[in-house]
Amino acid sequence: MCHATVELKKWGNSLGIIIPKDKVDELGLSEHDIIGLDIVKKEKISGFGIA
Repeated sequence: MCHATVELKKWGNSLGIIIPKDKVDELGLSEHDIIGLDIVKKEKISGFGIA
């Protein structure tokens, strides 16, 4: 199990994510593997000096 924060990207009429390579390697993932996801929406933080 690992943790990563990723940004949703438009993919046709859907949304998709890209799993960072270090996480792919860490978990030994390859194309067509079945994985489970726990999805939690993170709040964007805005303020002086924060993008």
